[in-house]
Parts: sequence; structure tokens; C-alpha cells
Amino acid sequence: MAVTLEFADLAVWWREYASAYAGRSWMDYRGLLAEAIRHAPGGPLLDVGCGYGFLVECARQFGMEAVG
Repeated sequence: MAVTLEFADLAVWWREYASAYAGRSWMDYRGLLAEAIRHAPGGPLLDVGCGYGFLVECARQFGMEAVG
């Protein structure tokens, strides 16, 4: 039997993914941002499924308009 989680509920989402974000910060996403800029220079950046928003924060730290 398949189990589905209601990810619209923030508490459910956080219980499922909190450990994946432990110890991360926006600084860990600099390489990913550089790769995105390489393929699509300029902005704004739209991060669909942004999770905790680290990529958006990284872009903003470098002065890019970003939404997630």
C-alpha cells in the first residue's frame, strides 16, 4: 500500500525533510547558482519547489532578484 504525505502542510513537510537541510546554508548553493547563471544569465530567478529557500537566499545575497 502506497503512503502519500500532505506536503501542503508545512509540519508534515518539515518532518519529512528537516534532516536533509541540517547544517546547510545559502552558501552551499553558490555552485548551483553559478550554473544557473551560466545557462540563463540575468534574472529574475524563479526556484519552483524551493524547499527551505536557500537558492533564493543565495541569489539575493549576490544582488539578484529571486522568488521561490
